[in-house]
Amino acid sequence: MYCSKCGKEYAGGTMICPYCGVNTQTGTVHYVVQPERKYNVCAVLGFVLSVVSLVFSLYGAVTVASIVLSAIALNETKRAEEKGRGFAIAGLIIGILTLVIMLLIIVLAVVLVVALPTVVNELPYNWAYY
Repeated sequence: MYCSKCGKEYAGGTMICPYCGVNTQTGTVHYVVQPERKYNVCAVLGFVLSVVSLVFSLYGAVTVASIVLSAIALNETKRAEEKGRGFAIAGLIIGILTLVIMLLIIVLAVVLVVALPTVVNELPYNWAYY
């Protein structure tokens, strides 16, 4: 059967349309209380891991885990209409920024390790005593 108000199909034996809440026999509207949406666990966990990895400089597996969890949560919150999309976006941004910082530190360390011997060799013989 189809609802006279919203036009959506519903099971034949129901008296109230599950989509718009109208009584199918009398035409009066009954408000349907929507259950409260819960926060997506992956979104919250991805956000917390990204903040922890940024604050405590835990680079590597924690940062990658926060990015992966936030990306999964971003997809799940869109598909399942769960709360926590903002947490997923923030976790993804913070995780990516932390990863970029980590890569910059690694590049800087490699440059210093490569350049330092040439700088030390160009110093005068007893440079520490001057």
